[in-house]
Amino acid sequence: MEFFSDSATLIRFLIMPVISSQIIISVMIYFVLVRRQISREYAYYLLFLACLAYFLFGRSLQHFSAPEVSVWLLYSRVFLLFSLGMPALIIGASLQVGLKRSAYLMYLPWLIGSLFGVCYVYFMGVFQGVFEPFLLTAQIPLKAHQQYAHLAQIWAGFSLLLLPCVLLIIKAQYHQMQLNLNPFLMGALSFALLFFLGSSGYIEYWFYYTGSVICALCWAYAVFQNIRNIKGKAALLKDELLFQIKSSRAEKSEEISDLLGRLEKTSEGDLELYKIRVRDILNRLTDSSIEAGGDSSSLILRHQVKNQAIDSSQNMAELSRLVAEEAAEYSDLLAQSADLRIKKQVDAAKTYLFKEAHNTIDFDELANHIGISKGHLMRVFKSHMGVTLNQYLAQIRIEKAKVFLKTHSVTDTAIAVGFNNSNYFSTVFKKQVGCTPGQFKIKITSNTMN
Repeated sequence: MEFFSDSATLIRFLIMPVISSQIIISVMIYFVLVRRQISREYAYYLLFLACLAYFLFGRSLQHFSAPEVSVWLLYSRVFLLFSLGMPALIIGASLQVGLKRSAYLMYLPWLIGSLFGVCYVYFMGVFQGVFEPFLLTAQIPLKAHQQYAHLAQIWAGFSLLLLPCVLLIIKAQYHQMQLNLNPFLMGALSFALLFFLGSSGYIEYWFYYTGSVICALCWAYAVFQNIRNIKGKAALLKDELLFQIKSSRAEKSEEISDLLGRLEKTSEGDLELYKIRVRDILNRLTDSSIEAGGDSSSLILRHQVKNQAIDSSQNMAELSRLVAEEAAEYSDLLAQSADLRIKKQVDAAKTYLFKEAHNTIDFDELANHIGISKGHLMRVFKSHMGVTLNQYLAQIRIEKAKVFLKTHSVTDTAIAVGFNNSNYFSTVFKKQVGCTPGQFKIKITSNTMN
């Protein structure tokens, strides 16, 4: 069992690796809890993080272990990092950046990493007297075995971490894609660079234990950014999709299909995540339809049936077809409900105007009476009736004036039907009827006498 000789050694080989391990373990837990919202490749990242956490924390454990246990801790941490951790990171990042699955990508990194791991364990084991040398290496000096172990460590760090991370970052930047992947790769690159330099002897090897904090923080930031971006994109797409469904534009069906395709893409092939988002869209469509005046009982029953269909669906194309069909149905239903709602609003305005035509009409009060905004009322009324509120009010007043003129003077009639100025009344009356109120009064009087 080793003990730390001073506080600097304590910080370098115990405190910093433990801090890094704790951050990495937190990221791992987050990966497991929200794995469907990270990426299909989360399992590869999780494996790398687990190996890296053990590699870092295992260094501290070595100091508190018996010599025969300490050497096996060393061999296991290095072998697992080389054979599992580093290849997992490269495969996961390569898939996420858009490289196709192939035998070379899926198997070659594991093979190379395992070879480096075996070489390191063998040469270091021979140097430390744990293994007997094979016949082929029996003539090699003992000190050379340690050097070969370090060479295996150097080349593993270069070929499995440093070079692939640099190439993948360049690819991601060049194609302007997977920008959320860069923090993952930058964190791995920081560790790879320090690991390579420490193994090569350019810096003291404890630097990569201390520098592992940078890697851990990069990964924690990457997870936060990734989740926020994916959720934000999905939310915006769902809002835009609902807007298109509710709109009355003729070309909306193509735009709905395009939005569904983009929403499917943000789910990154995760069927269960796509189901969650599809359910949310249908929930909001059902709510909107009920609020628009649809029959709640039939809509809720329809909603339950479609949810069962979503649960039983086994592919994303089928789900997309289901949502597209429902979008069309709800679009028609919402349009019908909207027309009915507008008709009710217009009818309410007409009734109000007819009853209150003789008074001064405040359109703000009218809109408030109906329960909508003044601007909305003026738009839907003009669209539905073909005339403005003022024009319709004038028509009502003129029709009432025709009745009043039989028994009242022009001035009294103007005041009775809501005009404060008899001259203005005469102008409006002539414009609509084709003669002045006086001429109209003479005409109806003579018709009555005849």
